[in-house]
Amino acid sequence: LVSADADLARHVTRHDPDSLAQLRRDHDASVALPGSSTKALPSGIEPPPPGSILVVAPSLHAARDAKLALERALERALRSPKLQYTHFVCVPLCFGDDGERLVATVRAFHRDVLSSAYAADCDIEPSIAHEPGHAHLTLCMLKLYSDEARARAIGAMDAMGVALKDAGVVGGGEPIELEVKGLDAMNSDFSAVDVLFLKVREVGPGRERGAMSAVCDAAVAAFTDAGLLSRMDANKPVKLHATVMNTRLRNRGGRDGGG
Repeated sequence: LVSADADLARHVTRHDPDSLAQLRRDHDASVALPGSSTKALPSGIEPPPPGSILVVAPSLHAARDAKLALERALERALRSPKLQYTHFVCVPLCFGDDGERLVATVRAFHRDVLSSAYAADCDIEPSIAHEPGHAHLTLCMLKLYSDEARARAIGAMDAMGVALKDAGVVGGGEPIELEVKGLDAMNSDFSAVDVLFLKVREVGPGRERGAMSAVCDAAVAAFTDAGLLSRMDANKPVKLHATVMNTRLRNRGGRDGGG
């Protein structure tokens, strides 16, 4: 059995069918998903339980090799930009008096923009407005497509907490002060903006590489050590920002995604 959600398996079937065909050619193996028809499986073989993929082969040696080939295909799928992120690690910005003021300010901004004369002409509509009550700083984005990956993510969160406590960033009682000020976009071409965000920076004496930077570094380190960040994501610097509008949310019905 290989730990993987059905969505990940479907991604491989849709975008990397050659790998499954090669698995059958090289190892005479077949792949069964939860809910697979027993007619497609050898006699006496039952479909796997939810959250797993079953590799069926004529010998133990062939099954081991086929499993390794399938795991490599799943790893390629996880690196694919076509496979969506499922989770994100973040620092909430909506708590306390300052958080309530931020939420109220962003709600007022949304009202002004959505009621403006140019909203319709620019295709600005309510579904692209990021829910202010979910304001946060994203530290890293994750693709957790198996029970095993989700268990490793829990362990990474614990490791991150220990690292921050050991570094004196948390548990000392001194808050991290942030300034939320000014709007910007993720790309320099303002005629093709997908994400509009509030700029965020750490303030206070000696904060150029302060506590917030330590939080970002600890998150990246913990999830990289757990094997849950791609090389590209692990090497990408964390950009402190709070999303206020995102065209990728358009008409999805959900407004609480990472950003």
